[in-house]
Amino acid sequence: MKNMKKRMILVGVVLAVILMGFASCENITEDVSISDIEGEYIGSFSASNLLKSAQSNDVNEGQGTAEVTVTGDGQIEVHCFGEEIDTTFMLSYYEQYDSLLVCLTGADFYNMYGHIPGAGHMSGGMMGHMGSEETEWIHHLNDEHQEGDEHFGGFDTQDGTFTYSFHMKEESNPYYLEFHGVKEDSLSFNDIGGTYIGSFSISNSFDSEHINDVFESGGTAEVTKTGDGQIEVHCYGEVIDTTFMLDYYEYNDSVMVCLTGDDFENMYGHMLGDGHMMGGMMGDMGNEETEWMHHMNDEHEAGDEHFGGFNMQDGTFTYSFQMKDESSLYYFKFHGVKQ
Repeated sequence: MKNMKKRMILVGVVLAVILMGFASCENITEDVSISDIEGEYIGSFSASNLLKSAQSNDVNEGQGTAEVTVTGDGQIEVHCFGEEIDTTFMLSYYEQYDSLLVCLTGADFYNMYGHIPGAGHMSGGMMGHMGSEETEWIHHLNDEHQEGDEHFGGFDTQDGTFTYSFHMKEESNPYYLEFHGVKEDSLSFNDIGGTYIGSFSISNSFDSEHINDVFESGGTAEVTKTGDGQIEVHCYGEVIDTTFMLDYYEYNDSVMVCLTGDDFENMYGHMLGDGHMMGGMMGDMGNEETEWMHHMNDEHEAGDEHFGGFNMQDGTFTYSFQMKDESSLYYFKFHGVKQ
């Protein structure tokens, strides 16, 4: 391990997704290729005091990136970094149905498990002699692990995600920091166009719409591409029926949206490009900026509200409409799942 930020002490590395969540019940007809996992994964970190509950009891720890590179036969190098951590390490990978599961190698393996690879032989088989019914991962467990060794994840090649948890220690309190990201080339417009079926909710507070819902009604949003970086949304139901244009911007594992043209000026009281909060020029995108961050820096002012976007991981679209009834402001929120 190297380049760990000072406030964290890495005491081990453990995978954090339950094995059954990755492995399907039947083998796939085509082999999983290393080309399916090599690349850059954009996502976020979460923290938990329990390995198996890292996803359900998480505390958001900020955005993160994992760069995965092939270094040899059956091995990869992972550079995982963000505000909380910056570390590079080696892993071996093994096919398990429609997934590629990973394990530490060399000295990192010994430091984690307290024995050298090959010490397990839980099934009595010899190293390298793979049974006809064994996957690469099952053979690895039988040959190189002892009962109780922790292994719970890797790459899901169906949805293009990578999940990895770090066993951390802050003073005397151990916890797990989990990275979960989507492969960058999986984020495309083709994933957001279509029909979303869901519902509307209403609230008098923009930030607490989901919590203080006082009304709910069925709704639909039809999303259509109209040009480079733009979509048309027809959102309708019992409470509203409206069609409008939006610009869209990639932001880690999401696609964020913003009003455009006259709608932008009517909402924010200034024209596109008036913000320049970071002093940058329009179109001059920094190396560390996402498309959404660059849009915020170039085209918005402090205090501008933003009303929705697409979650690429669960295939959902959420958008809030600012409404006015006599002198009272309130919000309609649409939340739907792609069909």
